Formats: sequence, structure tokens, C-alpha cells
Amino acid sequence: MTFGHVGPGKTPSDAVTFDHAGPHGWRITDVAVPAGAPFTAAAEEAYRKDGGVGYRVKVTLKKDAPPGIFQETIHLKTNDPTAVRLPLLVHGSVLRENNFISLRLGEVKPGKTLIRRVAFPGTGPFKVVGIDGHVRVTLAAKQLAQARTVTLQIDTPEEEGPFRYESLIMADESEVAAVVVIEGDVTGK
Repeated sequence: MTFGHVGPGKTPSDAVTFDHAGPHGWRITDVAVPAGAPFTAAAEEAYRKDGGVGYRVKVTLKKDAPPGIFQETIHLKTNDPTAVRLPLLVHGSVLRENNFISLRLGEVKPGKTLIRRVAFPGTGPFKVVGIDGHVRVTLAAKQLAQARTVTLQIDTPEEEGPFRYESLIMADESEVAAVVVIEGDVTGK
């Protein structure tokens, strides 16, 4: 289950349904969320009919979830001795205040490589340790730890029309620096 990049104080929810074919008495008896996880989880029976049972597992991010990347495994305990615990991986990132950066490119040519510097809010230096997101957005050069800017290489689409890329710039100590939203319009002119 993926939450993506979530702003601070937001409490999005997501749900997944577990379908079990087999004995009518099968049940999820408990939902074990790791201590300190930035979310809550609950399971409720969705249906019960001949040959199958379904449970809906809902996960909600906590309002006070700390900034940073999270990846935790929930264990769904069942009454089935052959599969007592079912794992459910939950991951995403919680951003700090004002850590969405918008980069508007305007009209661009198809299939071009652009280099753009992006300034990050806040004070003090940080070291960029990686980028995750759209494959057409990469780090253009070695990033300096003393700077508050990041240089990105952006490859525009081949097709004409509007486009939107979203990339997560990760900083040292497993904290999220920011999400950069890049928008433009490819024209053949």
C-alpha cells in the first residue's frame, strides 16, 4: 500500500481487500501495527458467502506523523493455522511544512534535455542523497552539501501536449527535502 508524498498534518486513508477462498469460518482476528508507525489500521469483514470471505483493511495516516520516509509492515493475524500472519507493506513519505516546490517550464520542445536549478525553502545546508519519482527527472550533477539548491536534468516528452512530473528529493539522515512538481507544455514549434 503506497501513500506517496503527503503534506504535514494530512490524514489520508487507503484500503485493500483480502479475499479468501476456502472454509467459511476463516477470519482476520487482529491487525498488528508496528509500535511507532505513523498510521493506524483496522480490518472489517466485507463479505461472507459460500466458498469465500473478504476483509477490507483500512490504513489511515496519523495527523501528527513525523516528517520523513516510512516503510512498515502490518501483520494481519488469522485463525488459519497454515497462514497465521499475512503481511501488508505500507510506505510513503510525510513532507515538512512548505516542502512542495513548483517548477513551471512553460512551452518546451519535444525530446529535449533541460537543466534547471531549484531553490529549497528553509535554512541551513543539507546533503542530497537521492531522487525518486519520474524517470525523466534526474540529478544533473554532484550536489553540494553547503547549498540550498539542487540541479535537475529534465527530459521533455516526445509527444505534444501538457505534462506533469513529480519527484522526491531526499536529504541526509533519511529526511525528505522536498517534492518538486514540474509542469510544462510540449509544442512542435
